[in-house]
Amino acid sequence: RRRGAGSLRSIDAMSGGAASSDLRFLPTGDEAGSPPRDLPFRPDVEGLRAVAVIVVLLYHAHLGPFRGGFLGVDVFFVVSGYLITTLLLEERERTGTISLRSFWGRRFRRLMPALWTTIIATSVWAMLWGRPYLHDLRADAFFGATYLSNFQQLAFKVSYFGGLPHLLRHLWSLAVEEHFYLLFPPLAAWILRRPGTPDRRLL
Repeated sequence: RRRGAGSLRSIDAMSGGAASSDLRFLPTGDEAGSPPRDLPFRPDVEGLRAVAVIVVLLYHAHLGPFRGGFLGVDVFFVVSGYLITTLLLEERERTGTISLRSFWGRRFRRLMPALWTTIIATSVWAMLWGRPYLHDLRADAFFGATYLSNFQQLAFKVSYFGGLPHLLRHLWSLAVEEHFYLLFPPLAAWILRRPGTPDRRLL
């Protein structure tokens, strides 16, 4: 744990932040579904992520003057990227390598059950009480389940706000994040394998 905390302090120093050596560990899995010991609890990071999520919820609920919905999503992307990068660096320092198979397996176990539960529950609700939504829901469910919602909306010029509310169209943000999880770890592993690379500064 001492070694992990020291690594996190090194990252914080480069990002202008500071970490305390007596930070508590997350009681549950971290952003990548790793064991709790891998990442100490960061009240500043978790607080920033909570604010970003709340701003998005207020934006969609049309409550008050909150117009920062997309900004909240951007902040959430940055926070998730910071946490994932930290985990990859910690794993390399601890084991000497980055196991892409283990990383993607953790992502699958963490995201897929919640995603499929959401899609199934939403589809059942629409079939029983929201039949006007079914036409768009069929395509949205497919692209959402395959993490292609963002490309669906780009390719078919789908309006995010037009017509009836789209029950699953918000999954575009999860698709973007999943593409990051798919592409960034191999790039990070390749960079960190290069001899003489100043690991943290380059990432």
